[in-house]
Amino acid sequence: MRIYLLLALVLLFAAACSTPPELRDNTLLNDSSLLTPAPTLAPTPTLDPAAEAAPTLSTDASDATPTLDPLTDAITIDEDAVCAPPCWRGITPGVTTWADALNVISNDSTLQNLEIQSSEDSTARGASFRGVGSEVTCCQIYSSEGSTVDLVALQVAPTTTIGQVIEIWGEPDYALGTPFSDGQAVLNLIYEDVPMVVFVFVAGESGSVTTTSEIVAVWYMAPTEMNTLITNNALHRWEGYDTFSAYDAEAGTFDTTPVPTATPTP
Repeated sequence: MRIYLLLALVLLFAAACSTPPELRDNTLLNDSSLLTPAPTLAPTPTLDPAAEAAPTLSTDASDATPTLDPLTDAITIDEDAVCAPPCWRGITPGVTTWADALNVISNDSTLQNLEIQSSEDSTARGASFRGVGSEVTCCQIYSSEGSTVDLVALQVAPTTTIGQVIEIWGEPDYALGTPFSDGQAVLNLIYEDVPMVVFVFVAGESGSVTTTSEIVAVWYMAPTEMNTLITNNALHRWEGYDTFSAYDAEAGTFDTTPVPTATPTP
């Protein structure tokens, strides 16, 4: 499996059109989930042994105001950041059940046209949907076993830049460039530990990625799916902003090589 198969969504759209679609499409899902930082835990303070001694009673009125226990006040969580990547709108790949994910999408007033795909010959399940007001199917969820979501795949309006993503999530682990059409290409940025893949627009194979390059898609993945992606693809390590050719999927020296798949014993 080559990494460019991750662009299955946009390639399907391209096949249905006489001309390839614009990857930077403002009618796609307006989504800022990439800019939601992960919850952080404040470090537990080290108590002074003297402070742990039994309190001394005082009749001074200034001592009447209670103070917070530093242990109970040690953890601070931003409630708006609880569902951070790879969680999306309450759906976490590798955790959320298929039934619960369908309920989330069905009850989201900003989403519409939920269509479920399944086969009697396979345990795999898929579902596609779009944003309200859009005529383009932008998004999918996928489950290989039909019980738990493995992947949330979103095509998004180009409102977020890679510079903003790196400011929050740091630099990606791997990068791979894949051509799409004349004047359009994509740099796939792989965050192994999140786990997610961020798709950055590049102005053709002669273009470059800069801090202002727009995000056109994102995949939130279960850890098992990320492991499969990395072990089955030749990848370039991220070395900073550069040209498309520096990360070309078809050229250059790769930093990882696919793990050979064992041939079944007859």
